[in-house]
Amino acid sequence: MVQGNDLVIGEHWGPPAGGLDGAESIYDCTQREFFEETGATVSGLSLAYVTQYIDQKNQWNQVSFLFLAQTIEGTPKAQSEWGKSNEWIEDIVWLGEDELEGKFVISPFIKDRFFEDLRNGIDSPIYVPAEYPIDS
Repeated sequence: MVQGNDLVIGEHWGPPAGGLDGAESIYDCTQREFFEETGATVSGLSLAYVTQYIDQKNQWNQVSFLFLAQTIEGTPKAQSEWGKSNEWIEDIVWLGEDELEGKFVISPFIKDRFFEDLRNGIDSPIYVPAEYPIDS
């Protein structure tokens, strides 16, 4: 999990994340973003979740894809981007189910259901509807 801290959200935890560059695939984007934020590489990706967040007031909709990786090469650690220190990533650590207790987690379903889904086996992508809407 990436520990972040910024002026808008404050301290928070979540998986490495980012957006598509040009016409890259969601798989290529995942590998690139993971490397940019952690310095490690991932392979053997399988799509685990498709999530949707909706801001009804501002008519904003975000769809996210979360992957499981079979292999991680290298030791993940916070990286600087473009020769400057990363402005929001403070740390990168592995957190177990009990260690997420009391932490503000971006993509709340990770704390609420991910470990149970993992124990039960994630055979195909799980759609997480806008059960965590953004009502700003």
